[in-house]
Amino acid sequence: MKIINSIIASMLIFSFINAGEKEKTSDKDKKTSSAIERGYQFGDIKDEEELSKEEMEKLGADEGNIIKILLLQLQEDKKQTKLLTEIKDILAEEFSPNPKEITLEDGTKCIVNKGDDERCNRMPMINEVKRIPAIREAYENPTMENIKKREMWYAWYTLQVKSDAYKKVQAIRELGSEYPLATRYEGTVDSKGWDSTVRDLHEHNLWKENNKNFEYKVFLGVNKALDMFSFTSLAILIRNNPDLNIKFVFNSQESYEHWKSQYKNISSSSNFKNVPVVIDSEIFITNKIETTPTMYLYDVKKDKDTNIHTGRIDEISTRKKVVSYMIQEGHIKSNQLDTREIFKTKGVDEKIENYFNNTLGVDYAK
Repeated sequence: MKIINSIIASMLIFSFINAGEKEKTSDKDKKTSSAIERGYQFGDIKDEEELSKEEMEKLGADEGNIIKILLLQLQEDKKQTKLLTEIKDILAEEFSPNPKEITLEDGTKCIVNKGDDERCNRMPMINEVKRIPAIREAYENPTMENIKKREMWYAWYTLQVKSDAYKKVQAIRELGSEYPLATRYEGTVDSKGWDSTVRDLHEHNLWKENNKNFEYKVFLGVNKALDMFSFTSLAILIRNNPDLNIKFVFNSQESYEHWKSQYKNISSSSNFKNVPVVIDSEIFITNKIETTPTMYLYDVKKDKDTNIHTGRIDEISTRKKVVSYMIQEGHIKSNQLDTREIFKTKGVDEKIENYFNNTLGVDYAK
């Protein structure tokens, strides 16, 4: 501020000293100078709203330009300083707010929301709320009228969301299998009936088509009780999917012997005869196997192991876990589970024929 005042004073003195010389300038020179000296730096300023006529007259006809520039610059600097201060206050409030002190009606001063005096508590507001007057005013001044305005705004907002939700479902339905997240559409099929039945078949087909890319390791022996609880369901998984590249990994010879001792009691154990067995306690430590059964999937293409299941192993859970893995790792796309796609799957005609013949008791004409 002092520097700017000094510059103004110096310019005034310089202008008055050279006033006589300027008066001698010929009309021709003035016209030439006027033609060349154009622009802000020569005082060619149209906006004089912040300078009164009286102030301009005091500056003098020839001295007015340079002084006007300095005064305008000073005014602009004041605006910028004010703006920067406002920005600083906004940033401080957002990222490093100071405790706010208020004065109650009885003259008591306290810190807002400090918790030691309930009278000093105020509804906190995030920026999103501050931008919506209907909500902000209801929090800051919760009169019945303000509450009504807020609820009317909420009702309007809810209707917009409901309308958007309807349009979203309709848009996804019309996009069909082009939609990357397509699975099942509201109103397309009965999710409790055929969709569920055929979807299981379609997922099984996707799983079977991609199983050549996977190897399965079933860890056993840590939790013997749960191992035996999974015995039958694991046997059915292997029986129904003889092409699975699967092997059993035991943590000790003792746990393996315990497993084999149950064979004579469960007929389904015959499905385990051709399953390779490995006994390796170290791999349990390396893979952090905390309980069993635990199933690992080895992805041949990506050369990596993934723990896909812990607990009782059965065909449905295994299939769904592998399908989820295949989507995540890009082996298949999510929209391959689209409702329209599942009804194209292999074996769906047999499912329909079975439904008519066995469920409805009606001969199905192919």
